[in-house]
Amino acid sequence: MENGDFLVGEPWRLAKAQYEYFSDSSQGFCSSPSLLFTSSQELSEKTKLIQPGDLLFTSPKGTGIEGIEHATIVTKVENGHVYITSHSCPKLDQDAEDFLETSDLTVVRIDG
Repeated sequence: MENGDFLVGEPWRLAKAQYEYFSDSSQGFCSSPSLLFTSSQELSEKTKLIQPGDLLFTSPKGTGIEGIEHATIVTKVENGHVYITSHSCPKLDQDAEDFLETSDLTVVRIDG
């Protein structure tokens, strides 16, 4: 399956299924609605709602939740910035804001 300029393998296609599972309150992981961010301003306004351990999903700009194709985890929230870690090109504590030019971000707030 092609998506843009790269081949999307099975683990990437499962990111949407992961989102649906973890965001379903009946599974017991979260009791709050997911947060969708399409701009840096939106993200900075709600940074205080996000904590390490929350899940952050990316989708191509303008596709929102329906376009989810990658999963990451929030590893740090400092000075109004949300940092994520993922296995791609390994990224450790990358500022989530770096993705907002080309991606929408959806956060599932994990209870606990």
